Amino acid sequence: MTHDSTALNTYWPQLIMVHGLMESGKSTLATYLIEEHGYRRVKFADTLKNMIRHILRRCGVSEARIEDYLEGNFKKVAIPELNDPARPELLLENLPDEVIMELVIGLLRDAGLTDEKIAYYSDNQDAPVVELRGVTTLRRLYDTLRHNWSRQMLRGEVVTCRRMMQTLGEEWRNLHSHKLWAYISLSMSEVLFAAGHRVVIDDNRYRFEFDPFSHLLYFRFVVTRGDRHFLPVTPETHQSEIPMPVEWFDAHLKNDYTIQSLRDLARIHLDSFASYRRVKTVIEGQYRGIAA
Repeated sequence: MTHDSTALNTYWPQLIMVHGLMESGKSTLATYLIEEHGYRRVKFADTLKNMIRHILRRCGVSEARIEDYLEGNFKKVAIPELNDPARPELLLENLPDEVIMELVIGLLRDAGLTDEKIAYYSDNQDAPVVELRGVTTLRRLYDTLRHNWSRQMLRGEVVTCRRMMQTLGEEWRNLHSHKLWAYISLSMSEVLFAAGHRVVIDDNRYRFEFDPFSHLLYFRFVVTRGDRHFLPVTPETHQSEIPMPVEWFDAHLKNDYTIQSLRDLARIHLDSFASYRRVKTVIEGQYRGIAA
């Protein structure tokens, strides 16, 4: 692993956000930033995926198959353990209360809360969770998982990992705030910033996800491969899978050649950003010196 230590690299952004369709090259770009420039990866979907992992583990699904459901080719495949009427104790609507609470505690841990903070909210379940910008409480997180998500949003449906991710990721999220996952990711990022790290988020799907980070120095990439990003959206396309216009981003990377060309393009844009920052810093320093 080699981390760039040039003077220009020190002016690269504290946060980089990446948008693109599946298999466009988002993760490839993020891996380059992590391995070559020391960034740390945060994902908006990390927490909801961890929630699903916890449910599947409690239902006895193997670790390998869990990753097939979440990251592999089984996202749209019915999960036998969650669809078997002969085993009603494993159906989502019958999840034990302690499992629901474990999901809530896991969410808070993902947001960077300490054991002390979690204990405070456990004792004060109606207190707004400050680390989530006060948009919800521990009690509301629990109640909406227990009654709205596990017993209503998926009722009568064949349960797949994709549907669990969609309903948690959007419908359940919106019961608290449409920016809930962004607030969790911001809280996770703040912990990393405090430790001296820079962050890349490589699963940006919505424009409003930029908003909680607006006070930070960040750069936005959109990565495309071929023409898929620009094709018409069909009525069957889920909201989370609709591409954003490339004009909304600081740089558009066309990933139609080699991995090295993608890296080189990203480096050019980030160095240009850094050059501007360096010049601006020098000018501001000179101005402050004159003013003093």
